[in-house]
Amino acid sequence: MSRTHVYYLAPTGPGVGLTSVSLGLLHALDRLGTRAGFLKPIAQPGASGPDRSTHFARSSSDLDPPEALPYSSAEALLRQGRESQLLAEVVGRFQQVATGADVVIVEGVADAADALGVEHLNAAIAQALDAEVILVGAIGQGTVKECCQRLELSSALYGGPEA
Repeated sequence: MSRTHVYYLAPTGPGVGLTSVSLGLLHALDRLGTRAGFLKPIAQPGASGPDRSTHFARSSSDLDPPEALPYSSAEALLRQGRESQLLAEVVGRFQQVATGADVVIVEGVADAADALGVEHLNAAIAQALDAEVILVGAIGQGTVKECCQRLELSSALYGGPEA
């Protein structure tokens, strides 16, 4: 039995198009005939209602990923020092979508001004899933040099650019 490849898409900042990239990659894999799964383990900070990434993955494919854990629930577990319990919940959700998949796309938690520790949370989830990390960045309002600096800083969270 071959190992499922896991790609964790992590943002380098807010507004980088994380959902678009995640779902675009999922669609591209589907078009190639790759059995792909999708998981958004934790909803975006401040989001209300069903997670839009999960909704779009369901409506644009035959996948049925579990609902994302509300960010407020994840944040509460972290504040209580129960990170291992949170990661176990994420791994359980991952196992639901990994069954029968060659590749699983895991969309990380987007950076938000009012959410502290998102970078650490993304790194911890990627490690718990033994995932290869794909950094998602955008120039936005900054310069190319600033975008490169954000990519470099973000890569350090995951072991550097060679990891």
